Amino acid sequence: MSIFTRMLRQRAVYWAPGPIGLDGQRTYSAPVVLKCRWTRHGVVWREKAGDVQETKTQVYVEADVEELGVLMFVEQDSTYDDDEVLDLLVSKTDPFANKEASEIRKFNKLPNLRARRFLREAIL
Repeated sequence: MSIFTRMLRQRAVYWAPGPIGLDGQRTYSAPVVLKCRWTRHGVVWREKAGDVQETKTQVYVEADVEELGVLMFVEQDSTYDDDEVLDLLVSKTDPFANKEASEIRKFNKLPNLRARRFLREAIL
């Protein structure tokens, strides 16, 4: 087991972004539960256009996620299994109807030295 997987002791719900619907609103795929490490500290980065961006939430995840997707933290003391977590959501189709759901603004994927494992970072 690598450090990349050992540090993922928390859970988050992820909605992948879909196409824009007929009403002009973005649609989202069905939610899935991912292992993660949710941290709250400042991250600053520079966009390609030169704009400086800042956030206070950084999430390491077990799988690739997409920018414009949505992540929501699952409380640490939750004893529910993944299916029960999904059943407790306020809305499965509108991620922002759920408390603490945030849009993914940036996604980074860093390989280990042999490029067999990856550290995946979502910035909200």
